[in-house]
Amino acid sequence: LTIDSSLLIALNKEQLAEKRSLEDEITTLNDSLRNEENSLRQLNEQCDNAKEKRNQDYQQYKLDSSRNENRSYRKQLEADQSWAKKSDEWKEKINSVNRKITQHENKFKDIETNKMAKENLLKIIEQNLSADNSKIDNRLIKLHRGFIMYGPPGTGKSVIMSKLAKKIGIAMLGPPLAAGELERPLVGQS
Repeated sequence: LTIDSSLLIALNKEQLAEKRSLEDEITTLNDSLRNEENSLRQLNEQCDNAKEKRNQDYQQYKLDSSRNENRSYRKQLEADQSWAKKSDEWKEKINSVNRKITQHENKFKDIETNKMAKENLLKIIEQNLSADNSKIDNRLIKLHRGFIMYGPPGTGKSVIMSKLAKKIGIAMLGPPLAAGELERPLVGQS
C-alpha cells in the first residue's frame, strides 16, 4: 500500500504546524519557569533576611536583658511582652513568606509537568516527521498468515481479497474448493 503524496504532504504540514506551536509553548513555559525560579529566589532571600533580622532583634533583647538585671519587675515584664509581640510579628512575616514560597513551588511544579508533557508530544511529532510514511511497513503483514472471509456465496469475497493482495503486494493463495468439499452446514461458510 502506498499513501497518496498529497495526503502525506498535508499530514506533514499539520504536524509541522503543531511542532511549531509546541515549540512556542515550550519557550513560553521556559520563560515562566525562569520567572518562577527568580520569584522563588527572591522569596527565599526575603525569608532568610527576616530570620536574620529576628535573630538580631532577639540578640539585642537578650543583651538588653542581661545589662539591665537591676531593673524592676514591671519594666522586665514590659520588655518581655514587647519582645513577645515583636517575635509574633516576625513569625507571622516569616510564615507569610513561607506560604508564598509554597505557592510558587507548586506553580513551578505544575509548569514543569506541563513542559515535560509538551516535550514528549514534540518528540513524538519529530519521530513521525522523520519516519518514512510513504510505504506501509512490511512488518505489518506477516508471512504465513491469512484472512478468512465469511459470507454468502457470490458476494465478492474472492474479488476483494485478490484486489487487496495486489494492492499490498503479496501473493494470494486459495485452495480451489467446491461447494461439495465444504464440511460446514451452510454453503459459503468458508
